[in-house]
Amino acid sequence: MSNFICTDCHEIKPIQPAGGTGYGVYGGKAKVCDACCAKRDREEMHCFGRAVFYLVKTASGYDITNWPGTLRFTVRNRKVGRHNIAGSRLDVWFRDSDNQNWHGVQYGDSQLCHCKRVA
Repeated sequence: MSNFICTDCHEIKPIQPAGGTGYGVYGGKAKVCDACCAKRDREEMHCFGRAVFYLVKTASGYDITNWPGTLRFTVRNRKVGRHNIAGSRLDVWFRDSDNQNWHGVQYGDSQLCHCKRVA
C-alpha cells in the first residue's frame, strides 16, 4: 500500500485503494488529506462568504458537502423553482459550524451548489 504526506498536517496517510484516494491535490502537486480539505473549506467559507459544494440527497432530506464528504451541513429549508436555461432550480438554506446562515442554489441536474453566507 502506498502512502502520502499531507501538506497541511504533515502526517503520513495511506492512499485509499478504492473509493477515492484519501487526498485532494492543490496547486498541481500539494496533496492534502480529506480531513485537512474540510479545514481548508471551512476557512474559505469563513474568509470569503462564498463556496461551491455538493448538494446530496439523504434518507431524511438533503445535505451540503465538500468533495470528500468530510465537511457536511444539513439543509434546513428548500424551495424548488424554475430556471430559464437549466430548467430547474433548487434553493436551499443551512447553517455552518459557526451557526451562520447560508443560502445555496443548484441549477438543473448538477450536484454543484453555489453557496453564499447571508445576514
